[in-house]
Amino acid sequence: MEILILLVLAFASLNIALLDNFKFVVICVLCFVKGLQNAIITKISNARMRTTHITGLTTDIGIQIGKFIYRLLSFNKEVLVNYSRLKMHSFLLFFFCLGGFAGALTFKFFGFFFVIILAAILILLFVILSSLNSN
Repeated sequence: MEILILLVLAFASLNIALLDNFKFVVICVLCFVKGLQNAIITKISNARMRTTHITGLTTDIGIQIGKFIYRLLSFNKEVLVNYSRLKMHSFLLFFFCLGGFAGALTFKFFGFFFVIILAAILILLFVILSSLNSN
């Protein structure tokens, strides 16, 4: 569903005049798509992660780093650091920032046309992963 919404938005936004008249609608649709993504990831991960809530990720990273430093300074060796959570959240934060940078850069050069390419890549990944899961 997210792919279809992105495709419709991308094709509709190729007309710059249309985009200028409906910027607020485009922003609302993109927020809706991010909400869909967040809900799907939350459901798939059994509520262990939310990819669009970066403040929560940074808080969780900070908690684990704080535990690490506290343990390192030997205040309490019983304090456990959840390294797998720290690694997962750090990767999510890194790729979120990388995606933000890549999105800004590609939008500058390609505009909304890049959303069509992105949707095509997502469809291709879906087909590949679906075929691997069916085996």
